[in-house]
Amino acid sequence: MRDVAVVGVGKTHFGALEGRDLRSLAVEACEKCLKNGHVSPSQVEAFYLGNFAGPSFTGQSHLAPYISTALGILDVPATRFEAACASSGSAFFHAFSAVASGLYDCVMVAGVEKMTSQPTARVTEILAGAGDSAGEIKAGSTFITRRP
Repeated sequence: MRDVAVVGVGKTHFGALEGRDLRSLAVEACEKCLKNGHVSPSQVEAFYLGNFAGPSFTGQSHLAPYISTALGILDVPATRFEAACASSGSAFFHAFSAVASGLYDCVMVAGVEKMTSQPTARVTEILAGAGDSAGEIKAGSTFITRRP
């Protein structure tokens, strides 16, 4: 295994951010990261996106290529990692592993979620889907509860 370095970071403000969609949030953070790391989109060899439930929240599927192409990151693998609350951590782990193993030299990792595009009841339902639907949810025991 070879050494791995994080060469850039970027983020958006945290909050409801009315009028912003999932892609614009991800693109803003990624553009800041590229600038911070002095990396051009053409240098990125793979794009890993951490996202739990973007398709359910926004109605947009195929999120990793949807975001990477908006950044000008083209003709490289673009993969979405879904691991509930650990989605971005999982994406980072896989990117780290790919660089450490020598598969890639430069990988971009992004994490994004836009939950405010749905009413609270629907958000609760989507988040509860991270639980065990065969056991926990049937029994009414989830890590999230909805207030009446």
